[in-house]
Amino acid sequence: MGLSTALFNAVSGLSTLSQSLNVIGDNLANVNTIGFKASNALFQTVFSQTLVGATAPTSSVLGTNPIQLGLGVRLGAIKRSFGQGSLNATGSSSDLALQGRGFFILSDGVGQSFTRDGSFAVAVDGTLVDPSTGLRVQGWQAVDGVVTPTGSVGDIVIPVGISIVRETSNALLSGNLDASGAIATTGTVTDGPATNDTSTGLAATAATLLTNLENTSAVNLGLAAGDTITITGTKGGADIAGTFSVTGASTLGDLAAAIQSTFGIVNGSVTVDADGSITITGDPGTGNAIADVELTAADGTGTARTDFNAHFNPGGGTAFTEITAADGESFVLSGLNVFDSLGNSVPLTITFTRTGPNTVSYLAESPFGTPVGSGTITYDTDGQFVSVDNAVINIDRSGTGAATPLDITLDFSDTTLLSGTNTLALSSQDGFPIGSLEEFFVGANGVITGGFSNGLSLVLGQVALAVFANQEGLLAIGDNQYVTSANSGDPVIGEATTGSRGAIVGGFLEGSNTDLATEFTNIIIAQRGFQANARTITAADVLLEEVISLVR
Repeated sequence: MGLSTALFNAVSGLSTLSQSLNVIGDNLANVNTIGFKASNALFQTVFSQTLVGATAPTSSVLGTNPIQLGLGVRLGAIKRSFGQGSLNATGSSSDLALQGRGFFILSDGVGQSFTRDGSFAVAVDGTLVDPSTGLRVQGWQAVDGVVTPTGSVGDIVIPVGISIVRETSNALLSGNLDASGAIATTGTVTDGPATNDTSTGLAATAATLLTNLENTSAVNLGLAAGDTITITGTKGGADIAGTFSVTGASTLGDLAAAIQSTFGIVNGSVTVDADGSITITGDPGTGNAIADVELTAADGTGTARTDFNAHFNPGGGTAFTEITAADGESFVLSGLNVFDSLGNSVPLTITFTRTGPNTVSYLAESPFGTPVGSGTITYDTDGQFVSVDNAVINIDRSGTGAATPLDITLDFSDTTLLSGTNTLALSSQDGFPIGSLEEFFVGANGVITGGFSNGLSLVLGQVALAVFANQEGLLAIGDNQYVTSANSGDPVIGEATTGSRGAIVGGFLEGSNTDLATEFTNIIIAQRGFQANARTITAADVLLEEVISLVR
């Protein structure tokens, strides 16, 4: 019995070492497999035959140990090592590596599998997938640039070809306003020619119908319903133009209001004086100076209203006379552009006028001549910004299809009021015109951020990770994938870098954690063990042959 036991023990050694070599061979075969985790074969004794049992010590003699004979070896376990593999750069934004614990989640729409292989790609419909299997990467889709990483995970879609815009909501101005200039005390005051009312024969008033308007020689100016009055001039040296449509109920006061609207006058006025003339008082500051005011009229066919034009535009020039010139330091910031909700570029002009030792008023116009906001900026005695009484402008976008009004908060906190050159400029605004998706990046927490051609970035989604109470209990099913087993525990799904989950590294792939030096050493050990067990069989065979020869 003893020699046959030796044979069986050696055979169990050969069998177990063969299985060990299989594990080593698998490790070496996958030395270049993405995300591969090497395994190690663990041996256990099969059983021990007790030849003599142990005895307890007595008062006279000490106890004896049991005498046992081993009956071979078996494969106790194949333990997979989930140690970190090296990270290798690929340059592809869809390639993802894991640094630390966790698994990417793949789904076929029915079940889930788990992998460390992050060699993903974007499918034809934009879905982030494992290209070798077609399984879809799981995570959370962003809604309007916001990800809510709670609840069930689902497919992640990279919206290839999407175009986005962002309307301006904040604009930052920076630079200096000259504190050495004169303080504004008045705007331009200019007076037009006197007019009468044909129905009374007296000087016209604000209530006089335009169709009843006549000159002081009792000549009706010839206006009729359906006519168009064109209003032109300059403001701060820039051309201004507007129109007013005459109806049967239009009054001289209505025309005065149209002139005020055309020139964007906020802190001045346009009034009808006692002699029936229109007096224009512009906003204070040379930047708001009004000049060359001209009024011309034509009927619906474009034929000029000769008498009206001769009265207000004699010889093709202005009939308005400047009474008082605008004064005070002004600075006009023109050529600015902001964006509405459709990405349309919206022009903006802001005029700054020094109104006191430590105050500057601003007037915003969009387009030029249409006031959209005004306020007073206050500075301290060191010329540093203190406050502004109104920082929000409202631009009417009716008829454009965009959201209206376009509300923009002006930030003057980076401006100063110091003696020197005016250097004020629009340093930044948070609006963007239309732009298309050009690239995307994945952050350490799995958040996918798209980069657009207009410079805008937008969160598109977030890749989820799963961890397990016993990741060594996962069942490998091929294709670099695992599924849960009875001893792995259920997946605990959440964001990368939270809990015990590792970080995601975009543009990299995790290499195999097979250690060649260790595996080659294990081959030598297994080979020597195999040779030793083979020698045991040879020796037992020789002894058995001698036993058999005893009967000859």
